Amino acid sequence: MSIKLTAMTHYVCTGGCGENSSVGGTCNNNNCIKYHQPLSVCHCEDGRHEEAFQNPNMIAEGQEQAKA
Repeated sequence: MSIKLTAMTHYVCTGGCGENSSVGGTCNNNNCIKYHQPLSVCHCEDGRHEEAFQNPNMIAEGQEQAKA
């Protein structure tokens, strides 16, 4: 059985922890290098989140990148 995902906006962490959400926000994984950084916008259908990794600074409106 195969499941086809449909494209919908979701948000993913590009720090390698795998965190994702259906709403914007920040990474909540305290072991991640992007902890407390905004999640990146993605519209993928395959669950690979390539769009988010190619454009990691595309974040939800109203959020800012945390200063390093």
